[in-house]
Amino acid sequence: MGTGLEIVAWGALGLGAVGTVMGSQGETEAGIAQASAAEYNAIQEEQNAKDFLEAAEEQKRRAALSARAAIVEGERQEQLHREVASRLISTQRGTIANNNVLVDVGTAMDIVNDTARGAAEDIEVIRNAAEREALGFKIEGADRAQALEKAASNSEANAILLQFEAEDATRAGVSRSNSSLLSGLGSLGLQAFGAFGGPSTGSLAAPGASTAFVGPPGGSPGPGL
Repeated sequence: MGTGLEIVAWGALGLGAVGTVMGSQGETEAGIAQASAAEYNAIQEEQNAKDFLEAAEEQKRRAALSARAAIVEGERQEQLHREVASRLISTQRGTIANNNVLVDVGTAMDIVNDTARGAAEDIEVIRNAAEREALGFKIEGADRAQALEKAASNSEANAILLQFEAEDATRAGVSRSNSSLLSGLGSLGLQAFGAFGGPSTGSLAAPGASTAFVGPPGGSPGPGL
């Protein structure tokens, strides 16, 4: 049966072993917590990337609709101007004819032709303005979509980096856990050797007592007894 000092020593070593295991487990859990945080942030970045891409597509859609609306409005304005020009020319021809002047010759014809030419030029201006407006919508939509796609690409890259961070955190936690466990158990081994018969100056063996190894309380005697 072990002495009081032996019982105290074994109790202390037992508590030390429990502390070592708990410390090792704590390192593992810390690594898992860090990895979980990184994984959560990675998921958020992936969602951001999806949102950016959806917004980019929406910008393209709006730009296309706005460009089409500009063209349609331009065509409407062209038609209105044609109708106005046609009525004006008809009025001019009627006025000239009522004055007993030949419409298709000389000055009368020049007046009508000038009106028609001016109307055609106005229509061309209206068409060009509509096309420029439509092109402006397309360019603006493309620029915005490109910026959003770039943001999506950055978020995707961040998500990948965060996944790497999560993997590294898990691996580091396991490594620290193993190191803590091995270091702690090694230290306990040295303490046991010194306490129960080793040459350590901190031996717990009573003065004049045998320095042979003593087993745990109630256990079998060590070799050499």
